[in-house]
Amino acid sequence: MPRDTRNSLHIYWKEKDKEIHKILYPKTILGNKVDWRDFNYEMAYDLYNQGWTEVCKYFKVEIVDDLPHMVKWTWDTIPNPHVIEDYDTTSKTDIFKTYKELFIQSHIRECVDSMYSDAYYELNRACLNEYGNDRTHRIKSPDEYKDYFNLNYLFYDMLGNQETNLEYNGAWVLKDGSYITLGTAHHNRLLYEYLGYDEYNIERIWVKISMGTVHTHNRMTDAQKKTLNKFFSKYTLKEEALC
Repeated sequence: MPRDTRNSLHIYWKEKDKEIHKILYPKTILGNKVDWRDFNYEMAYDLYNQGWTEVCKYFKVEIVDDLPHMVKWTWDTIPNPHVIEDYDTTSKTDIFKTYKELFIQSHIRECVDSMYSDAYYELNRACLNEYGNDRTHRIKSPDEYKDYFNLNYLFYDMLGNQETNLEYNGAWVLKDGSYITLGTAHHNRLLYEYLGYDEYNIERIWVKISMGTVHTHNRMTDAQKKTLNKFFSKYTLKEEALC
């Protein structure tokens, strides 16, 4: 029977400025078989502790403080929590908040190629209540993540992954060369409602790809140019300079 990769654990670290990505396949969580279909917020602490246990085991150390590198990790698949009774109370608990963070990190990783990139940072920022100009995001807890309604719309309706076809979809290429793919009609919504940015200004810092067109400008970094060259060789895209 083929291995279910959705049960896997992704870990990232850097050695001499080179990023290393390793996929681990834990067999059990507290003695129970790992099955992402059973993951729910009641398991949040177990999922969190098991993740660090697997990381320590991989590096052959006993505790996190003995790790030889600064490590980031995430489960491959963290689904939405099941139907929750007394949501208003439950959503304020630490275990629920821990699960939501695991959910967010898992989904961001699907959208970017590095947990150290600008794209990773910006998507994590987009998930926070503190950012975004839409009124539905202006709530009293700026240090907390947006609710699942807005998170689900972000991850399931707006964003793509690293294999999204840019001839038919859109993207933002950030200054470090990392990129965020998304539906071509969602550029402004991501910027304005989730990040609080003005699209006119961002178009002259990042690079916008929309409807098969790469909108270049004279402030592009070498990293952006390198990424765009890869796109031009892979997809049929046209280039159009911003005015």
